[in-house]
Amino acid sequence: MRASEDSVYARWGLDTIAAWPRVEALLGPQERELHAAAQSDLAFFVNSALGAFAVGVALVADALVHDVLPTTWIFLYGVPFLISYIAYRFSVGAAERWGTELRASMDLHRLELYETLGVRRPISFTDERENVARAVNRCLLWGEPIPTRSPTPHQCARWASEMTRRAAKPRTDASWCDE
Repeated sequence: MRASEDSVYARWGLDTIAAWPRVEALLGPQERELHAAAQSDLAFFVNSALGAFAVGVALVADALVHDVLPTTWIFLYGVPFLISYIAYRFSVGAAERWGTELRASMDLHRLELYETLGVRRPISFTDERENVARAVNRCLLWGEPIPTRSPTPHQCARWASEMTRRAAKPRTDASWCDE
């Protein structure tokens, strides 16, 4: 899942953690159904892996407290752990499927998100990464106002240096936009 989030940031410069709830609201019924199916598959396999592991631990604890099964049946103690491992492996595939759905939705609806937020449409790939997505990230993550005009290259350099310098302490004023 983290790889899906990182790929959206690497491609468009948009922070998936902040933007996803807003993009999710823009999805159509068929897209929602695809996401729900992918999420339910992931939840099923993760819950199956955890449940089987818990059953295996309970069987081992029971064997320690009570009599152990006859040696011909002792392999049964490993069956829940095997099922847990298999369910975990299936959950990795389900997480990959959900991540693919997430990336596709972000790719398709990011411009619609910009329009909904009142941000200008990017004029190039570089403009989107360096200006538009950066301004949207700052707005969604730290509540900073989105500039009403296109930033100059000097302002973009200041945004980048400020973001790295003060990631833990967001500014609430917008004075840096007017310089």
